Amino acid sequence: MGKRTDVLVDAIWPRLTGDSSEPTLIDLPVVADPELLSAVEGVVEERVDQERERSQSLDSRLIPLLTTTGIMATVLAAGIPLASSGEGTLSDVQLALLVVPFMYLVLQLLRCVVATLSGLSPRAYMAPRTDAMRPVVDESAVEYRNRLTNSRYRSFQNNLWVANQKLDQLSLAHRAIRNALAGVGLLLISGVIVFALERFEEDAGSSLADAPAAPTATISPGGTQPPPSPSLQPRPAVTDEPLPTRDASIRWCGSTRYQS
Repeated sequence: MGKRTDVLVDAIWPRLTGDSSEPTLIDLPVVADPELLSAVEGVVEERVDQERERSQSLDSRLIPLLTTTGIMATVLAAGIPLASSGEGTLSDVQLALLVVPFMYLVLQLLRCVVATLSGLSPRAYMAPRTDAMRPVVDESAVEYRNRLTNSRYRSFQNNLWVANQKLDQLSLAHRAIRNALAGVGLLLISGVIVFALERFEEDAGSSLADAPAAPTATISPGGTQPPPSPSLQPRPAVTDEPLPTRDASIRWCGSTRYQS
């Protein structure tokens, strides 16, 4: 459960693990053999130069992250008017699908900027002091070389810790950039879903608008209904009574008509 919580927290706000406190500087033992002392001096000087180059390399890798973050922030700023223009037409669910990935992306960019600035912030680099380079009265050459080598070794330990701090901040910035790219993908997927929902609602609305309206009966202002159609009027009943004639003096006899 703890690992899952750590993964979730790092996905939202990447953080450092472990002890990042300043190291406790230790001294080299006194070396009396001149040949061994020369070997120790060579190793210490080599490591000091390596840490200086590593620190400069880390600085050169942190600076482009600010440029990348600025570009992504510009793209986000350009998308704000587009998101606000659809505020009145989008539903709450559609707005949530757009706002949540957008805010996650902003949070990751902020974390990247914080880590990058922390990595580029001035650090307490150590170097041998000026008074340490001056020989002391009645000091032998071996003692002087031991004291100067020990001062260089203490500076190496501190500068190693500073370079490691820069590396940790670089790792945090890279993690935040990866999270931001995941947020961009999530934002694209949400945009496709919102667009599909909009098209579905438009198609449903147009189908309802094109459907024919059902006929309704109307009543005239006078309160009387219109006469029914002739085809709907009842037919007269059939009876056996003779049909009336136009003139009663005309009578029929067989197929001959005569008048009385």
